[in-house]
Amino acid sequence: MTQHRTPRTWRPLPSSTSLSSTAGAVSALLGWALLEPFFQEGGSSGRVGLANAFIFPVVAGLVSASLVAMNKSVSRQFSGAIASAAGGFGLVFACAFLVLVPSQVVFHWFSPTPQPGPGMDQAARFVATLAGRTLAWSLVGTIIGFGTSLVIGRRGMLLNGVMGGLMGGLMAGMLFDPLQVLIVGADKSPWISRMVGFIILGGMTGFLIGLMVDASGGGVLLITSGPRAGTRLVLDSKPCLVGSSTVFDVVLPSDSEIEQSGAVIQRIGLSFELKALGQGAMVQVNRRPISRICLTHGDCIRIGGTDLLFSNPR
Repeated sequence: MTQHRTPRTWRPLPSSTSLSSTAGAVSALLGWALLEPFFQEGGSSGRVGLANAFIFPVVAGLVSASLVAMNKSVSRQFSGAIASAAGGFGLVFACAFLVLVPSQVVFHWFSPTPQPGPGMDQAARFVATLAGRTLAWSLVGTIIGFGTSLVIGRRGMLLNGVMGGLMGGLMAGMLFDPLQVLIVGADKSPWISRMVGFIILGGMTGFLIGLMVDASGGGVLLITSGPRAGTRLVLDSKPCLVGSSTVFDVVLPSDSEIEQSGAVIQRIGLSFELKALGQGAMVQVNRRPISRICLTHGDCIRIGGTDLLFSNPR
C-alpha cells in the first residue's frame, strides 16, 4: 500500500541555530554541575584540585558531544550518533586539556598589570583580567568549534565551526567578570558567574555554529508521501532535478499524474527557486499550480502524486 502523510502533519525542520544553542547551553550546565561541587576557589598551582583541572575539558567535551549528536539526529543518522558524540567528547576533551596551559599563561600574563596610579589601579586590573580571561575562554571555544566540525565532517563547516567557537568563547569570557560584579560582587564567590559563563560558552558556541551552518547551508526537501516518505534531501548550489524519469537527480515513483514532467530546484542568491518542467499543472506549491516560484520556509510542494516539504530556516 502506498504510504501517505498529509503535509499538515509535518512541520518544517527547526533551525540549526535554536537546536545547537539549546544543546550547547544544557550540556555546559551539566558539565559545570558535575564538577562545581569539587572546585577549589583561588587554588594555587600547588593545591589545585582535579575539578579545577578538568572542569573546562569536561564542559568543552560535553558541549561538543551534544552538538555532534544533535547534528547527526537532525540528519537522521541515528546509528552513528552515539559513536560520533563519543568521538567528539574524546577529541575536544583531550584538546581542551592541552590548551589549559597556554590559556593559563595568557590569563596570568594579562593579570599582573602595572599600577598606573592612585584611583586607576582597580579599574586597570579589572580591564586586564577581563582581557586575559576573554582570550583564555576564546581558546577553549575555538577548540570546541574545531573538534566538533572535524567529527561532523561536513564539507565547508570547519571554518564556520572555528569562528562560531571563537566568538562564543570571546563573549563568555568578556561577560564573566562583569557578571561576577553585578550578580555576587567582586569579593564574593564567583560560582554563579562561572555557571553563567559556561552556559554562555556552550549556548553561544552552539548558537554561532548553528547560525553559520544555516547561513552557509542549503535548503532541505522532505518527501512526505509515497514509498519514499520520510526521505530527507539536502539542497546545495547545484540545480536539483525532481521527477519520475531516471535522468532526474531525485527519482520519484512513477504515476499517471507525473509521467515525464517534473521540476528543477536551484539556488538563486540566498533563496531557492522551483521551476516546473513539462506540464506546469502537475507541479503545485501550497495547492496552487505553478510554473515558477521562489520557495519559502515551510512550502508544501506536490509533484505528480508525491508531496514534499521545503525547509530553509534562516
